[in-house]
Amino acid sequence: MNLIAWMKWHRWAGLGVALFIAMLCVSGILLNHGSALGLTRHYLHSDWLLDLYGIEPAQAPVSFNAGAHWVTRIGDRLYFNGRELAERSDTLLGVVPLQDQIVAGLGDRLLILAPDGTIIEVLHATEGVPAGMSRIGSTTDGRLVIETDRGQFLPDLDSLRWTQAAAPDAHWAIPAAMPEELNAELIRSFRDRTLTLERLLLDIHSGRIVNRFGVWFMDAVAVVLLSLVISGLWIWWKR
Repeated sequence: MNLIAWMKWHRWAGLGVALFIAMLCVSGILLNHGSALGLTRHYLHSDWLLDLYGIEPAQAPVSFNAGAHWVTRIGDRLYFNGRELAERSDTLLGVVPLQDQIVAGLGDRLLILAPDGTIIEVLHATEGVPAGMSRIGSTTDGRLVIETDRGQFLPDLDSLRWTQAAAPDAHWAIPAAMPEELNAELIRSFRDRTLTLERLLLDIHSGRIVNRFGVWFMDAVAVVLLSLVISGLWIWWKR
């Protein structure tokens, strides 16, 4: 290939990858300042983008009725009615309403909620919560009962005393089907707080936004850029 042909190829190849160079530059600059821009706090809500990523709960929501309220787990997120709670867990054993409190069993801890969903306290093993919780419930006289692999416990949450005793009259919490409207609202909330702007920019920068084909395409762009550098040096040398 003669010099003129190389120059034409260099020009058209440069024009062809210019858009992708600009995209890499813009996304790279934004990612470099991601913390200052709060990219991890900005969530994207576009349905077509969420569908492109296939963002859906891996499993069906697990929901328990607590009187007039619902406590639900989707993935590792916990919801009180339609509001996401700050506490997270990949296990929700059950929910029990107790007078002016709502108790949720999270496998290794108990979550104590106010009737409005405010987190009052989180009890761990250091507060006496027994290991190996399998389910929670209440007795006919309104006491909390917890079943573990070591037996049943009747805790006093005020004094944090844990009495090991059988509760033959226990009514165990079981999952329930929440209203369709609430289910749709929670699925939407889950989707809306999954895809961050930072993740989108990272995937654009790497080409992963269109799976492995995008990665291969960005590899091809990188090869063209490298060839432009080499051909540019060669053209400069020849001229």
